[in-house]
Amino acid sequence: MQRNLLLSLLIWLLEIILVASFVSDRWTRDIQASEDQMLIAYFGVQKEAEIRQTSQKWFDRLFVRTGIRESVYRYFIPTERERQLSKGFEDVGRHDLFPFIQSRLDVLRAICAAL
Repeated sequence: MQRNLLLSLLIWLLEIILVASFVSDRWTRDIQASEDQMLIAYFGVQKEAEIRQTSQKWFDRLFVRTGIRESVYRYFIPTERERQLSKGFEDVGRHDLFPFIQSRLDVLRAICAAL
């Protein structure tokens, strides 16, 4: 039973990573905006605000307060100081790789926030 659970969690994680790698951050924002409008149309403004506050609290509790969100960004995207200390590699990925990685992390953040 534990093995099936671990396999299921691994497949779920891979699915999220795959979605994040192929989905643009603009498309994710557009979908989020249309879902927000559907929530307002179905539940009304007050209930939608309650749902948004609850989901934001959960997101903050799970990812912001624990430091996971900031740690992921720090792990994958070097700071300006780290770039300057990398002699010979100061500009590697500055204009292409790291902005791409940041946009993928933004998609993951949006997906997690929507859950």
